[in-house]
Amino acid sequence: MRTDVTVVRSFRAIALLIFSVWFTSLAIAGDQVPVNINTADVSVLEAQLSGIGSSKAAAIVRYRQENGPFQSLDQLAEVKGIGAVLIDRNRDRMAISDRSSK
Repeated sequence: MRTDVTVVRSFRAIALLIFSVWFTSLAIAGDQVPVNINTADVSVLEAQLSGIGSSKAAAIVRYRQENGPFQSLDQLAEVKGIGAVLIDRNRDRMAISDRSSK
């Protein structure tokens, strides 16, 4: 009987911890300022965008240097290795100007 109570209490404590971590991550993500893909360097793109590593971040910067600033977020699909799913996953984290426009 005592073991059952301990298991239930442990389960509740673990569930509360998981919920707290999840809720905190949502709050942090909600406060994030969008990354300006027209001015961000490789390290910022890599750190702030989901699924963007150093090679994709470098490809974004290289494309921008060769073709000028992005006119829309969807234009990122022209960068090798960047597809619609990746763009949609990061849409709320990106902007094409400093005014958080999407």
